[in-house]
Amino acid sequence: MTWTYWRVSPRIWYEPWSDDARLLSFYLLTCKHREAEGLFRLPKAYMHDDLKWSPERLAVALDELLRAGFVEYDEGASVILITKALKYQSPANPNQVKHAIGKLEDLPETALFAGLLRSAERYAKGFAERLREGLPTRFGNGSYATALPPAPTTAPTTAPKEPCPPEDPADVLCGELVTTASNNGDTFELFWAAYPRKETRPRAASLFAHLKPGEQVRALAAGRQYGAWAARHTDAELMLPSTFLSKTGRRWEEWADGPPLGRDRGSAPAQNSYQGERTAADREFFTNVPEAEEVAP
Repeated sequence: MTWTYWRVSPRIWYEPWSDDARLLSFYLLTCKHREAEGLFRLPKAYMHDDLKWSPERLAVALDELLRAGFVEYDEGASVILITKALKYQSPANPNQVKHAIGKLEDLPETALFAGLLRSAERYAKGFAERLREGLPTRFGNGSYATALPPAPTTAPTTAPKEPCPPEDPADVLCGELVTTASNNGDTFELFWAAYPRKETRPRAASLFAHLKPGEQVRALAAGRQYGAWAARHTDAELMLPSTFLSKTGRRWEEWADGPPLGRDRGSAPAQNSYQGERTAADREFFTNVPEAEEVAP
């Protein structure tokens, strides 16, 4: 038998999940039913049998992963989507792309195709183009609306979206593709009002101005998500806005759809709490002060 090996990020160890949820996450990432792009058929009966769990135990652990945004699950089609699978492993050559498209073509109709396309647009743009070319009836002409097939008999189970702050003129929708930007030139002002740390404004404004219009709107959504998260974690060290918007780090991309891995929705961030002292990279991430600029006491 030939075994397939999957990439698993070590960051998963620092998620604030229960033991069952963590075990289920490893099962979903490495089980024999999985496909690299993260969308595959997985009836709950398979999970019950592989894990030797009762339906009740599986339901609790799966619900935890759904609420964390780790997966989405379509009950009617028995299809699951690992939301960030393409971030860590995507088809790397034409043969792998052909294999992936063939597997996707065999899947039953499911609204989770739209989620896969969103993930591909974010993490594997070349693969997104191949999806549209290889499966035009399912992925349309690039519109996320046309990517949705007929609704399944049972609506997919998805994690609740991170609540947004009050609406503003930019019409930012948390967790969804943003298509409407502010037309009055004050998108940065909206970002600045939402961002929780008011420092390095000139540098932040310059970095924001160099983003493309669509990126500015997503950066605004990310700033609002980060601001809402910071309001719940008042003891957390916050990134400078210039770090958040930097050309190299582009941290805002991690926050546009809600808190990324390591920034749970209900407790303070780990901030490398598993280490005795932060590394130089950690200090720069949280304070924007490079190691060379630090002054010994």
